[in-house]
Amino acid sequence: MNLHYPLRFSRWYKLLPSLSLTFTTTKKELWLTFDDGPVSPETNWTLETLAKFNVPATFFVLTERAIGERKLLREISAQGHEIALHSWHHRRQLFANHHQIFSEWIDSRNRIENILGKKINRFRPPYAVPPLLCWSKLLNEGLKPVYLTWMVGDYVPDLDATGVVKQLRKKVEQGNILLLHDGGPAPHIFRTILPDLLTQFTNDGWQFIIPTDQQLL
Repeated sequence: MNLHYPLRFSRWYKLLPSLSLTFTTTKKELWLTFDDGPVSPETNWTLETLAKFNVPATFFVLTERAIGERKLLREISAQGHEIALHSWHHRRQLFANHHQIFSEWIDSRNRIENILGKKINRFRPPYAVPPLLCWSKLLNEGLKPVYLTWMVGDYVPDLDATGVVKQLRKKVEQGNILLLHDGGPAPHIFRTILPDLLTQFTNDGWQFIIPTDQQLL
């Protein structure tokens, strides 16, 4: 499938209860998020890059990877970033066995909380494919689904990394949620995009924040 990045995420997802594609703000603010980590050395490099720009972010982690990277997971949190869930494994969950998927989400949350010693409540399913058959149960457990506004495409090995940031600058709006991948399959593209994105957007006067629950749409 040929996709053109940056790819705006479909507003049809707003039909799902409590799902956030944007957040409310009256300022020139964006939310930077990462999927598929933590993975050494990419997540370590990501933290170093964010620190250079003094930018906070949310990391949607895979539990199977987080268990093997406990020290790195704690370091993400210690540096002021938010930890959220990206499920146990990276597989689609649209019509998977709802009992199994629900159990995996709850087990994932519990394991991450035990490692961090604090509560977490936000999640994004792999491939942004919703686990429909247990959606309401996840909401009842206090989990808040956060999706995205823009998929930057940093996991595409032959992506025009410079061009995609240039295009994103023309299209982004306040309250948008950006997605990159610290655990993705194209680290050479990711390492080109992230510092370029942070440089260009901060020069344009944008600020990056982690929104409160009250700001989620």
